[in-house]
Amino acid sequence: MTTMCAYDWTKGKTSQIAYIGTDFHIHEIYRAVGQKQPSFADLTKWTGAPAVSTSTAMSGFEWVAGKSKHVVYTDDVGHIHELSCATNWTHADLFDGAHIADSAHAAKAVVGRSISGFDWAAEGTKQIVYHGDNGSNESIQELSMYPAQFPMATPTCRN
Repeated sequence: MTTMCAYDWTKGKTSQIAYIGTDFHIHEIYRAVGQKQPSFADLTKWTGAPAVSTSTAMSGFEWVAGKSKHVVYTDDVGHIHELSCATNWTHADLFDGAHIADSAHAAKAVVGRSISGFDWAAEGTKQIVYHGDNGSNESIQELSMYPAQFPMATPTCRN
């Protein structure tokens, strides 16, 4: 089974499909307005992100306030990775201590469970929701990130 997601990016005037290839890399097929043939990119290779596994969950979305597009995914140790592009693709492990205000106490993502990212236009934030486990219980977790506060985000629990 192939894991994939599709979304549009207003700033880039593109539509894209991100998917996990047989090489365990995240790939993107994208097409700009007026472009007849799609283009292809290996986002894992471009960003230096770690390869994914067959149990990886992922989501793609546009963040209007950040003028960027994003693909978020889980890894086998419960970290959330983000591939993002405003002008160039970058990679961030959101659990590395630099992106979540209290990453030591943030609930790790449950491997193989769903993740979703979206733009909350009314707040100007990007939201990442996922199944988390803090060692004693599993719950829905939400990361809310503002442009002025990024890279720090505060995880909040939604039961």
